[in-house]
Amino acid sequence: MSFLKLDQNTDVLIVVPEYPLGGAERQAFELVRNNKMAGFSIVDVKSTCAHRIEESVDIYGFDLDILALNIKNKFYRRLVRYFRLIKLYVILRKTKVGILVFYNPVFLMMATILGLSDKKIVFSIRECLAELFCGVNKQLIKRIDVLFTNTPSVKKLLDKENIECKLLLNTIDFDVESTDVSKRVANTVLVISNVEPHKKIDLLIKATSDLHLNIRICGRLENEDYARYCKKLADTSLCNIEFLGSVSKDRLKDELLSCELLAHPSSLEGTSNAILDAIKYKTPLIVSSIPENTYLVDENESFIFQNDDAVSLRCKLLQTQKECLSVEYKSQQDSLLKSAVNKFSRKNLTRISELLQNDN
Repeated sequence: MSFLKLDQNTDVLIVVPEYPLGGAERQAFELVRNNKMAGFSIVDVKSTCAHRIEESVDIYGFDLDILALNIKNKFYRRLVRYFRLIKLYVILRKTKVGILVFYNPVFLMMATILGLSDKKIVFSIRECLAELFCGVNKQLIKRIDVLFTNTPSVKKLLDKENIECKLLLNTIDFDVESTDVSKRVANTVLVISNVEPHKKIDLLIKATSDLHLNIRICGRLENEDYARYCKKLADTSLCNIEFLGSVSKDRLKDELLSCELLAHPSSLEGTSNAILDAIKYKTPLIVSSIPENTYLVDENESFIFQNDDAVSLRCKLLQTQKECLSVEYKSQQDSLLKSAVNKFSRKNLTRISELLQNDN
């Protein structure tokens, strides 16, 4: 694709491997929609559509599957990524757009090299991945013009390394119509997560194998080996477990409003959309004890189980089933919602816009 097809008013390009994918893409979309007149656009690197518009947001595609998750051999996958990143570098290097924003660590080396040109490079680090903060990656991060994160644990770690990084949370619209709790179906557990090893779906299946629950899993099944493993576990469970694949936003809303609770056992996160949406719709929830998750529930133990601990997960699930209709539990949900509205306000978009466009 040639950048001659870009809108001539485009001044900021936000680059993601694929849109939509997760919390990073959600923030990027809101950021661009909030700054349409300022010339913000999204690059969906994987998309085969050269240009599309979603809710007034311009999204450009390059037909380059950078992540190449369908390639099982890790060495070959890295080789493919390398050559595709070179192609992407050439495209981005030629564009006249002055500010490039990257939302995935796969772009780190390429972004650093682009920074040697006259372009301003901005990088958002979403997940607290140990390998990003040591060795070569650490040196690359130091060379980025502007860093920001939506994850307090990343901010804390970079502060220890004396690397300047702004903490700028996502923006979430928490305005919803009143929810009818009578629609919730007892013994129905919802999971909103791609079926990947770090999402710990196998842990949930093992922890609940004899509880006769209805477990509904909404998320992509692109990791065939892990999906096959989880389905094999599901076959031996007394629970009715459904793998629904990727579903629409409206379907997710319906699932959140009809389940008894949301379980989020992930061992690695940035900012979980699933948790925030559960808070939004006042869906009872249990989350693993990683800092990224506990931050979203204000470190309230009523919502937290010990990470990677099947017994803790099981006990918290059973406890939540018993208590979720109580006045005290509902009061805690109200407090979570109030806190989330304050944390994830539209002010965050303004702060990010100012950071991107600041000439200093």
